[in-house]
Amino acid sequence: MFATRRALRYLPLSKRLSALNSQFKFRHLHTTLPHRSRDSSTPSPLSSTPPAIIIKPPIEEYIRQIREQYGDYLPAGLLDESEYKLYERYYGRPTRLLQPGEKVEDFEEYSEEGRVTVHNEDGVEIPQEEVEIEFDETDEQDHLFPPPKTPAEEALYAQVAQRIAHPEGVEKEERDGDHVSHLRPDSPRPLPSHPLTSIGRFATYPGCVHLPPSIKDQTESIIADVAAPHLMDSAKETLGGSLFTFSPIYAGKRSKRCLHIPLNPTHAKMSDMDANVFLTAVMPGLYAQCLSSLSELRRRLGGDWGVKNVLDIGSGGAGILAWRSIVEAEEEGRKDEFSERTGKPGPDGKALPAAWERSGFRAVVVTGSLALRQKASRLLDNTTFIPRMPDIYFENLHYTPGGPTEKNTTQPRKLYDLIIATNRLLPLVENFYRRQAIEQLWSHLNPNGGVLLMIEKGVPMGFEAIASARSTILGDYIKDVGEAFQSPQTTNADGSTNPPIEKGPGAIIAPCTNHEQCPMFAFGPTDGTRRKEYCRFSQRYARPRYMRNLMNKQVKDHEDLEYSYVAFRRGVDHRADTKNKINPAIEDFGTIPVDDDEHYTPIQSPYTMPQLRNYSLTLPRVVFPPIKRDGHVIIDVCTPTGVIERWTVPQSFGKVEYKDARKSRWGDLWALGAKTRVKRNLKIGNDNEKCMSRLIAIRDPFGDGVKAIVKDKTPTFLKGRKKELREKRKEEKLMKKKMARERNEKMAKLNREKRKLKRQRKEGYGVTIKRVAM
Repeated sequence: MFATRRALRYLPLSKRLSALNSQFKFRHLHTTLPHRSRDSSTPSPLSSTPPAIIIKPPIEEYIRQIREQYGDYLPAGLLDESEYKLYERYYGRPTRLLQPGEKVEDFEEYSEEGRVTVHNEDGVEIPQEEVEIEFDETDEQDHLFPPPKTPAEEALYAQVAQRIAHPEGVEKEERDGDHVSHLRPDSPRPLPSHPLTSIGRFATYPGCVHLPPSIKDQTESIIADVAAPHLMDSAKETLGGSLFTFSPIYAGKRSKRCLHIPLNPTHAKMSDMDANVFLTAVMPGLYAQCLSSLSELRRRLGGDWGVKNVLDIGSGGAGILAWRSIVEAEEEGRKDEFSERTGKPGPDGKALPAAWERSGFRAVVVTGSLALRQKASRLLDNTTFIPRMPDIYFENLHYTPGGPTEKNTTQPRKLYDLIIATNRLLPLVENFYRRQAIEQLWSHLNPNGGVLLMIEKGVPMGFEAIASARSTILGDYIKDVGEAFQSPQTTNADGSTNPPIEKGPGAIIAPCTNHEQCPMFAFGPTDGTRRKEYCRFSQRYARPRYMRNLMNKQVKDHEDLEYSYVAFRRGVDHRADTKNKINPAIEDFGTIPVDDDEHYTPIQSPYTMPQLRNYSLTLPRVVFPPIKRDGHVIIDVCTPTGVIERWTVPQSFGKVEYKDARKSRWGDLWALGAKTRVKRNLKIGNDNEKCMSRLIAIRDPFGDGVKAIVKDKTPTFLKGRKKELREKRKEEKLMKKKMARERNEKMAKLNREKRKLKRQRKEGYGVTIKRVAM
């Protein structure tokens, strides 16, 4: 009995081919009938040996085999155009197109490791070198598939090996939204990124953040004795279902008005099960957003920013873990650089003490719960845990007028070089509570270059909390360049007043590059429902296995979280640094050939790294995802003048500018300008007001012509425009009243004339009758 196609579909490849071959041994199919010949010497078709039949499986089955063999990866050139379209329709785009010499195992091991961006002492990203792997075609072909058992299977393997050996069939690979051509030996190398573009990069590399294996192993050991169903039920009940709707980590499709932060580490009432839920479901996201923002700070400040005392409040130690990951990555980069420079292997990691131990690193974490404190201590070594934040001012029972306000002069208050405050302001609804929390954080910041990093949930209310804190610190604690010191007086919730704090030098490090009023907070706080656009940033992180087990089984292995943040530096103002102040142009960066290669000409910078870092703090930042179209790129930026504008970079604007614009990402600093600049209309809660604007011309700073035509909507112009419209409406109303009055007077006059004429006619008719009677 012959096997049907439906039955063969569920058999392995080897058994399926053997079954088909066994059938064709006894039955031969022909498309044409043989011609009868009178020559008896002509052999009969039934008696002759049939030709070899090469059976190729259906295209769907072939695609399924390739997917089972390579998973999310795909060898370049293995599939033709029609097969690749079917593959993309079934499974989506592959994670990577494997080139000759690349193995799937290499990338799987690479993806499991937790990596962060490595920077040198100047804060510049250190590119990772690619190591060439020797590729043996015979060895590679041996382990791609099981050994062939039939001639048809052997022919199929030969076809696959030929496609792997010649990957020229695939011409383009779509990666990060850009079409990048595969390079051939005779093709020119791509143009390098501009130095101003490289120094303005945002987020981590690679783009997806993975938890370090040590943290994942320790967390799994902590929850090893916890029943999985109990932990899952507790997580869904506390965080709002299987998708964690009320989680402090916002992923874009959740409630935007949620002010409550469940599982707050600063609260003392947290059970043992709640602590387990926090470590498994909340800690990975907090680690990712802290790592993203701290990487940006490290890029902007470079190696001159020394950090020895760190205070973490609100993340349960995730900020400390993120900072240690950055330090460890920098140490590994220094070891590799030392080995390349000297030719000797770098010191062993076990023999060499960690960077924070060697430099006197001191970490303090605020955790109010005893259960969370005990579990987090297994993840954090050499860390101090305190139950609450210290007071702003200590009570001095023996205070004398003019004397010190501190009670203990021999041991003054602890000051921190870095304070990481996560979800600290969003739960506080009243404004004076938020002011008190800001003053508490600012009082513990080192006045000689300390950095305060505040991170909130990426919702409209979280952005408004960050924007309100930004306005408070700029108005009460940081003085402008050339401004005299002022002493504002603060009021507590109970009505008492604290001693004034003098305004000192300071500046915003990230993400803002201006110190004016936030353009997205121009109309003040709202209820969050009418605000459609607000400042936030995105970071992708990989969900660990224990986190995926708590959620739905069909959930993705990664998540794109959104958060709003702002970072201040106390005591140092880069705006007053005239030594490193520059105004570079694109033409200032020349090119030089390398190794007599006329195609590859890296760009050479005439400025020092401190000058470029100082200049990067004055560049516009991309505040929304770039829109990449065919032939042009649309970028929404927040300019140093405090205005949100939409810039268009077409292909005709320049080769380097267009190439870097194609690679721009959400959060980058853009320094190469644009051809068209237009004021962007924002939906920030002022829907009742009409959008009015006027066209103005911007002069070219490098020439005598006009750089661009933009729309200006300044408050002064809007106020004058509204006054003109109001006066115009008033004049129109008066004109209408005047015309109505004249029309009424005219009608009244006509009515009087009619009545008079009627009376006269009546009187004349009476006189005529009297004369006839006589």
